[in-house]
Amino acid sequence: MKIDLTLREVEALLLNNSESFVYAVFSLPINKNNASKITLKQVLIKKIPSIAFEKHEKTKTITKNYPFKECQEHLKELLSQYKELFLRFTDKEYQLQIAYERCKGKATECVATKSTSHNRIKNYILPEGKPIDFLVALGLMNQEGSVAYSCRDKFKQVNRFLEMIADIVPEFSQDTIRIVDFGCGKAYLTFAMYYYFHNILKKNVFITGIDLKEEVLSDCQKLADQLGYNQLCFQKGSIQEYSGDVTLDLIVALHACDVATDYALQKACLFQAKVLLVAPCCQHEINSQIDPKSFPLMLKHGLLKERYSALLTDAIRATLLEEAGYKVQLLEFIDPTHTPKNLLIRAVFKGKKVISPELHEMLKTYQLKPTLARLLHKAHV
Repeated sequence: MKIDLTLREVEALLLNNSESFVYAVFSLPINKNNASKITLKQVLIKKIPSIAFEKHEKTKTITKNYPFKECQEHLKELLSQYKELFLRFTDKEYQLQIAYERCKGKATECVATKSTSHNRIKNYILPEGKPIDFLVALGLMNQEGSVAYSCRDKFKQVNRFLEMIADIVPEFSQDTIRIVDFGCGKAYLTFAMYYYFHNILKKNVFITGIDLKEEVLSDCQKLADQLGYNQLCFQKGSIQEYSGDVTLDLIVALHACDVATDYALQKACLFQAKVLLVAPCCQHEINSQIDPKSFPLMLKHGLLKERYSALLTDAIRATLLEEAGYKVQLLEFIDPTHTPKNLLIRAVFKGKKVISPELHEMLKTYQLKPTLARLLHKAHV
């Protein structure tokens, strides 16, 4: 449907429909010195519906939040600085051209399936509407159990990760579960695992988070102590240096860079961990070894070579794990619209080794020397 609105009508359209507003994008700046794009998103600040103005510059994004009732002047300024505006509500989209004090374009009906209301409760393992101590402490949730718009992607990621763990819970028949999280970082998912096993499943769980950033680990340990997570601890160290004296049930390594992933997989095999969850990242090793002449149509382009090498690296890892007695699945961890690095290796130790002559023939033919192959050979000598 074609529409022709005044600038004041566009302002009213956005400001008077806070319940159904999803996001807006201003683009094509009149002045080259302005940011190339301004994105407006709905957020909840201290229970007050607000709009986050995100200015996208070349090297950074600057965000400022304003309550809906204080946004009019900011909107006027943007409407005078940009030539295009895209508006999305739960039931309608507007594609507008801004010129001569008017906005012309079209409006399209869309299925109202997604609400941005922060009071909407979804069927998550960690539900909205109920304050969860570690999510509140980490700033993902407020005291009333609401999740701010700016935190929703992380909130979904935490729940998605727990869904993957829930699938393998039947593998743990024992009451005591021991977990190591390599490269835990700020430990959102480490805390989530502890809460899930201890508070929801009522398991006797011991979790150790390993990372190289001492200051971050100190903050994580303080938070664990404050929350009373008595069997959650954090240690400084590398994956290569880790040596435990107990059997491990679950090894987690999310976005361990390049061959750090291989060391995490080696540790899993050495300890015969029952389950491992690994999200590889920055697979450079095979990229540096593979000869573009072996597949000239694909590998002559750097971008394709990089992606092919990443997929080949994880295919090799999955096959080597099968040879070590694991049943392997490759899963989509995060929505690819958030990050292209969204592959997760989930493996369960079954003890049945599946030897792949094709793998070793390929490694020999193309003279590839993946770190995991070397580590596992050394581990089993």
